[in-house]
Amino acid sequence: MFAVERIPPVAKAARDVLVDLYFEHGYDEAKEEAKRDEENEDCLVRVYLGEREADTTVSYNRNESTLRNFPMRLDRWEDAVGRDGVRVLARQMAVGMAVLHWRAKVDGMDVEFVLGGPSPTTRQPPVVRGYDELTRGPRRVIPIIGSTPTAQKAVEMWILDFDKASPVGLTENDVKKRLVPAFLGNDPYYPLPKKGEEELWGLWRETYLRASEVVLGEAQGEVNDFGAHRLSRVFVEEVERRVRENEEWDAEKEIVFE
Repeated sequence: MFAVERIPPVAKAARDVLVDLYFEHGYDEAKEEAKRDEENEDCLVRVYLGEREADTTVSYNRNESTLRNFPMRLDRWEDAVGRDGVRVLARQMAVGMAVLHWRAKVDGMDVEFVLGGPSPTTRQPPVVRGYDELTRGPRRVIPIIGSTPTAQKAVEMWILDFDKASPVGLTENDVKKRLVPAFLGNDPYYPLPKKGEEELWGLWRETYLRASEVVLGEAQGEVNDFGAHRLSRVFVEEVERRVRENEEWDAEKEIVFE
């Protein structure tokens, strides 16, 4: 059973910290105006763990102008919540992906992982059995930007935008031709097995495999019929293979001029 509800925005105290850090450096009046701007009340923070600011074509110190769909790449998360906080975000994202793949059975094409406010529904069951152990922390305790208790008000990770997601079957063919392309073709939400990011990918990978085992274990009939228990490992290994091939690809060697 799945519930659909409106995603509450990030709390005002955290929004104010974002403005102080990333808006109009040196212009206090402009920052105060941004904090009062009603449009900035609709603030969701995109959790980009697969890209650093240096990987983009824009400067890390660029000035932001809106809190709507606010981009937070890995550098910013490390500065804001520390490496331990990034690990919590990565684990939560991995559990969410396992649930998408093996319970909802959709490819996750173009979905978004964002931080928003806590759900107004106070009694929600965990998304998978043993959730707190898998994520190494309570569901509603994600560190957020700011050092004050108010700025660290509870936030939650949400998944949205399923308009391009499609159903998939529990087959190796669908894993390789549907799940992996959707994963690698999305915006840079997910950690990847790239050089320099092996530790974060390893943590994401381990959590995804463990969560997948739990989810697939709840569907014993399908696991027995299709050998689905091995598909999560097929998924991560195929992701690793394609990323490795991309890193090893040499344009000068591959392009031949006649």
